[in-house]
Amino acid sequence: MPKQDATLWRPDTCDCEFYIQLDKQGNTVFLDADDVRREHQARIDAGDPTANRTLAPKAKLCDPHVAKGHQLHQNLISVVVEEQSRRDSAIALAMEVDPDTKREDVQWFYDPQRVLHLLAPPKLKKNQRDTWQLGCDMAHGQGKVKIEESALVTLES
Repeated sequence: MPKQDATLWRPDTCDCEFYIQLDKQGNTVFLDADDVRREHQARIDAGDPTANRTLAPKAKLCDPHVAKGHQLHQNLISVVVEEQSRRDSAIALAMEVDPDTKREDVQWFYDPQRVLHLLAPPKLKKNQRDTWQLGCDMAHGQGKVKIEESALVTLES
């Protein structure tokens, strides 16, 4: 059976790019970019008809991760996966604080130090934002997530 081509994956929390592949159990495996390029070229050279004929692009790091001194290897992949998990968990906490809050109600961004900033939906009251911040601090550590008041204001009758 021919080997599955690696896929270039771009997380939605930064501009890094990694090669991934599914193992036999369907789990995501992160691959070394140089190994992927060598194996890919070897398959083309051997005449493998299933190999994509275009040489795969190099994986890359985004500027904030370069600035933090990260390198393109498994450790950085763990950092990026943690950032996605932190964002998803923090948004889930907002939905626990206010069941009417939907995922799309929460805007977010990472600053260059990779601190997650979440803009609270305008309908959340201060005590709800404080509860949300406390939950994020307990789950992720202080200073990793900052809940900020949205600039939008809701009008109540």
